[in-house]
Amino acid sequence: MSDYIKVYSLNGCGYSKRSEISLINNNIEHKVIKVEWDNMSKYKKKNKMRTFQQIFYIDKQEVKHKIGG
Repeated sequence: MSDYIKVYSLNGCGYSKRSEISLINNNIEHKVIKVEWDNMSKYKKKNKMRTFQQIFYIDKQEVKHKIGG
């Protein structure tokens, strides 16, 4: 598998949606994990981030590198 971007996207979040659109418009390989509001704290804790969207670069070895949120 090649490198790609993984986005944890909060449903109803404008920042999350704009990130998804930007990746699509720029033909960047990506995967989107849709997060519901009631599961938000689970992903905040898992990824050690307090905001959404949460964006990571995933390399060929499946190592996750935080880009930002």
